[in-house]
Amino acid sequence: MKSRKSPRWLRRAPWERGTATLIGLGLVMLMQPWSIEVYSHAFTVLLAGVIGYSIAGKLPTPEAPSAPPPQGGATSGPAKPVPRWPANGPAVPRPELDHE
Repeated sequence: MKSRKSPRWLRRAPWERGTATLIGLGLVMLMQPWSIEVYSHAFTVLLAGVIGYSIAGKLPTPEAPSAPPPQGGATSGPAKPVPRWPANGPAVPRPELDHE
């Protein structure tokens, strides 16, 4: 199944960056003490940023080119198990716990 390539202006990353900036701007506008006019528009800017960010999360991400499969060597084959501490092994004396 072929995927359609989305237009460049409709990619997720720039829209998420822009709306995150809008959210930050809205928070700064909400917390500044100098202008009541700026404060009165802060909630609208903040709400637009949050709605835009939730919509931008649904936009497609550009697909990275797939890497070729490994051709042998140390990277091929099944992964080897990582050795674990023996759960039922002999008890090891620990001097820092010996309080006698």
